[in-house]
Amino acid sequence: MTQSDTISEARRQLLEKFRRGELRASHGALEPLAARSRDAVAPLAPGLEQLWFQDRLASGAPINNESFTIHKRGPLDPAVLERCCNEIVRRHEIWRSAFPAIDGKIVQRVDRNVQIQLPMVDLSHLAVEEREAEALRIGTEDAHRPFDLNVAPLFRVRLVRCDEQYHRIYLTVHRLIFDCVSVERVFMRELAALYSAYSAGQPSPLPELAFQYSDYGAWKQRQASGHGHAAQMEYWRQNLSGNLPPCGLPWDRPRSAEPTRRSAMETCTIPAPVVEALRELGHREGVTPFMILLAAFQVLLYRYSGQDEIVVGGKTNARTRPEFEPLLGSFVETVVFRSAISAELSFLDYLGRVKTTVLGALAHSEISFDDLVRELAPQRDSNRHPLFQVLFSTRAPFGDFPSGWDLTDMEVHSGASDFELFVEFSELAHSFAGRFVYSTDLFDGATIQRLRDNFLVLLQELVSNPYQSVSRVPLLTGQESRPDARAEKQRELVAPQDEIEERLLTLWNEVLGVYPIGVTDNYFELGGHSLLAVRLFSEIKFCFQLDLPLATLFHAPTVRTMAEVIRDSGVRAAAPIVPIQTNGKKPAIFCIGALNGEVILFRRLALELGPDQPIYGLQPFSLLDRLSTVETLAAGYIEQLRQWGERQPFCLVGYSFGGLVAVEMARQLREAGTQPPLVVLIDANNLAACKAKESWKDRARRYRHHVNQIVHGAQGLYHLADRIRANLVRKIHKVSTTLGVEVPKIASDVAGRQLLAAESYRAKPYPGKVCLFKAESRPEFFDGDEDLGWGEVLSDLRIEEIPGDHTTIKTGINLTILAQKLTAAFENLHGSKGKAAAAGG
Repeated sequence: MTQSDTISEARRQLLEKFRRGELRASHGALEPLAARSRDAVAPLAPGLEQLWFQDRLASGAPINNESFTIHKRGPLDPAVLERCCNEIVRRHEIWRSAFPAIDGKIVQRVDRNVQIQLPMVDLSHLAVEEREAEALRIGTEDAHRPFDLNVAPLFRVRLVRCDEQYHRIYLTVHRLIFDCVSVERVFMRELAALYSAYSAGQPSPLPELAFQYSDYGAWKQRQASGHGHAAQMEYWRQNLSGNLPPCGLPWDRPRSAEPTRRSAMETCTIPAPVVEALRELGHREGVTPFMILLAAFQVLLYRYSGQDEIVVGGKTNARTRPEFEPLLGSFVETVVFRSAISAELSFLDYLGRVKTTVLGALAHSEISFDDLVRELAPQRDSNRHPLFQVLFSTRAPFGDFPSGWDLTDMEVHSGASDFELFVEFSELAHSFAGRFVYSTDLFDGATIQRLRDNFLVLLQELVSNPYQSVSRVPLLTGQESRPDARAEKQRELVAPQDEIEERLLTLWNEVLGVYPIGVTDNYFELGGHSLLAVRLFSEIKFCFQLDLPLATLFHAPTVRTMAEVIRDSGVRAAAPIVPIQTNGKKPAIFCIGALNGEVILFRRLALELGPDQPIYGLQPFSLLDRLSTVETLAAGYIEQLRQWGERQPFCLVGYSFGGLVAVEMARQLREAGTQPPLVVLIDANNLAACKAKESWKDRARRYRHHVNQIVHGAQGLYHLADRIRANLVRKIHKVSTTLGVEVPKIASDVAGRQLLAAESYRAKPYPGKVCLFKAESRPEFFDGDEDLGWGEVLSDLRIEEIPGDHTTIKTGINLTILAQKLTAAFENLHGSKGKAAAAGG
C-alpha cells in the first residue's frame, strides 16, 4: 500500500476517538438537545425496536442479557450499597423503565417509584478454592433469568461476599437500557462516588441530570426526518442491495425451524507479541486495530465458507454529543460490513478494502438499524437475525476506577444469543481478551474451539506477513491440526516412500496450510473441502500432467492412496459410481453433476442429509464413448447400475446439466418398469425448450449478463475463458462433423461433449414425480420461464425456490436450506407411500 493510500495519523486518531465514543459532533447542523416533558410514556429510541422484537421472538430465552462483575476490595456495607443503587435508579429514568406495547406501538414507560432490594450470598464459610466456582454459578444463574419487558427495572444486582475484604457485585442488565459505556463511565463512577459519600454520612455529590435518555430518543427521531437521513439511507440501499450472502460457516447440525437460541461461550487471549505486531501494522498502514481484527476475521469466514462476499454486523458508539456522556442507556448503533474477497488478494490489499468499508459505514451510521431493516428486509425469517447472522465487535479498555473498585466481564454468559456467532475482543494493556459466543443449536463446542484457534493462528500469520495471499495463509500451527489437538499430536506421521508421495505431501501442505502431514492422514479430516480440492487438483495436473476428477478424493483421501492412483494412471479414479455416504437404511440417492462431471459437490449435501441417507455419485469419466447424447449417457449410467447390482428403487438428483440426465434416466427406467420414486432437479433448466421460447429482450439481457461478468475482475476473465472455450468446442465439432474427421483433443473433454449433448437434447414427456429446486436469483438463466422449460414434458412437477444463484445454491446456508427441503420431499414421498400401503391393506 502506497503512502497516498493511507490515512494520516491525525485522521487515524480521529477515527479511533470515534470508535471509543470520544468524538464530539459539530453542533452547527444539528438540532439542539432539549428536555421533553416528564410524562410517563416516552417514544422509543432508534435501534431499540429490533431488540424488543427479537426479545419477544426468543420465547423467553435471555438473548439480550449481559452480565458484569463489579469487584469491591475492602469492607462493604450492603445497606449502603443498596441505597446507592436506588439513588442511581432515581436519577436515571431509563433504569426504571419498562417497554410495553400500547395500542400496537412499543413505548418506553417510565415508572416513578422503583425500589430495588439487594440480595446477598455469603460464601466466606467455603474453602477458598470453592468460592470462585460457587460465585460464578450464582452469577451465571442470575444471567440466565429472562426479564419481563413490561415490568421495570430491567436490571438485577446480586451481592456475593467472598470474605470481609472482598465482595463481588453481579450486575445483569437488559440491552434495552444499557451499553458498555453506560456501565463503565456512568454506573461505576456514580456507584463509587455515592458509596464514598453515603459511607461518610454525606449527601450525594452528584449534580442532577439536565437531560434523560428519552430526550436522546426524541432528539434522534427529529433528526431522522432531515435531508441527511435520506442521503444516508441511499448509501445503505446501494451498499446492501441484492441478496446478502448468508453466513456460510459449516454447521454441525442443520438449522431448526424453531431454534432454542441457546448458546455457549469460548474465551481466548491474543498475546502481547501479536498485539504489538498488530499495532505496528495499523500505525504503518493508517488503520485501527478494529479494522485489522475485522479483516482477519472475515478472511477466516472466507476460508471456512469459500464465499466471495462476507457480511458481518458491527456496533458503533453513538455518544457524539457532550450531553449524552452522563446518561445511562443504549447509545449503540448497529452497522453492516459487506466486503468482497477473492483468493488472489493479499491481506494488505484486502485490509484496504475493509478500511474503506468501515469508514463508509461509520460515516453513515446515523441510520438506525430499525430503519435499515424496514427498508432492506421487509420480508424476513423471524427465526434469524435480520441482514446478518455473525456479529463482530471490539471494545476499548475499561478506564481506571476509584481505589478499591474494579469491573470485568466475559466471565459470565447468559446462555442465549440471537446470533449464530458473536465475536468480541476487549483491549487490555498489552493483550486482547476475546470471546466467541455461538449457537448450540448449530455448532458443537469443538467446532468453535477449532475456529477460535484457527483465528489466532491466522491473525498471527497475517500481521507478521500481510503481503501473503488470503487463500494460502495457514490456519493451523505445525503442532496442531484437528478438533482434538492432543489426539493429533499422538498420531504417528508416516513418511513418504518415493518421489510421488514427497511431491504430493508438499502440495497438501501448501493447499491445506497444515504442517506436518503424514502420508496416511485423511484429506477431509485435515480440514479439506471441495473449494480447496479444486486448487489441489489444479496443482496435481501441473506437477504430474494428469487430469484427475475431484471425486478421486473419495477413493483416495490420503497421500499414499492418491499416489497409487497416479501410479496406475487414474483407472480407479474414473469409476462411474462413486460411494459418498454408504451407511443408512433409506432408499439410496444417485446424483449427477454439472457439465464438468464432478460429483464432489454432493459430499456437503450428504453431510447435511445425515448419516442414515445413502448417497452415491454418477460420473462420466470412463464413459467417454457414451457422451455424444444425453440419451446414450443416461443408458450408460443405467447399465453401470445394473452391473453394480442396484435392484432397489432409488431416487435421482441432478444439478445443472445433471438434471437433464436424471430426467432421461427416469424416463428410460420407467420404460423398463423400474420408475424411480422421485427425481430432484437442482437449478437444472431444459436448455432447448428455454431457448426456443426466449424473447430477444431476454437474450439481450443474458448477453449483457455475460458482458458484466467479463468486466468483473479476475472472475470475469475466468468467465470469458469459459465462454470462449464453449464456443470453440461447438465450432470444432461442427467442422469435424462436416469433414468427417476425428474431433481434436481440445474439444473432446468431458465438459465440451456434455455441453453439446445438452444443446441437442429434446426431452420427452415423463409422468413421474419431479421436484425442481431453482435459485431465487437468476441473472442469466431464462427468468421468463418459471418452470425452467420443464412444464410441457413433466406433468407431476413441484417447484420450490432456494436462496442464492446458480453457483451459490449449493454452498453455505443455501445448501442447508436445500437439504432441508430435499429431506421434506423424501419424507412426504415415504409418508404418502405408507398411507397408500395402509389404505390398500
